[in-house]
Amino acid sequence: DPKVVAAGTRRLARWPHVRFVQGDMHELPFDDESFDRVFLLNALTYSQHPRQALREATRVLRPGGRVVLSTLERHEHEDVVSDYDHHPPGFSVATLRANIRKAGLTCRTLSVTHRETKAPGFSIIIGLAEKESP
Repeated sequence: DPKVVAAGTRRLARWPHVRFVQGDMHELPFDDESFDRVFLLNALTYSQHPRQALREATRVLRPGGRVVLSTLERHEHEDVVSDYDHHPPGFSVATLRANIRKAGLTCRTLSVTHRETKAPGFSIIIGLAEKESP
C-alpha cells in the first residue's frame, strides 16, 4: 500500500540508512545476498505460497544472515480473519519449521510465545532462522 510506504518514510526520515520499498514477498526486488536481516512480521498468513516467501528471504540474505518472523498459529477462526484476506489460517509450529528448513534456513528458535486470553484467542508464533555460511 503506497500510503503505508509514505507514512513509514515520513516517520523514519531522520534515519538516512532506512528506506521503504513496496514489493512482492514472493519476488523481492533486491539482489541476492543483500541483507543481514529479513523481518517477516505477520506476513506469511497473507501468502498463498509461504514457502516461496521464505525462499525469497533466504535468497536475499547474506550467509550468516537471519530471518525474524511472527505469525499466527493455526486456528479455526476463518470468520474472524476473512476480512483480512488470510490464505492459510496460521501455521502449526511443525509445518513452519519444515518450511523454514526447505527454504534453506536453519531454525534457531520457533515457538508459540503468546496466547490471547480474550476471544477468539489467537496464538502467536515467533521464530528466528539463520542462513548458514558456506
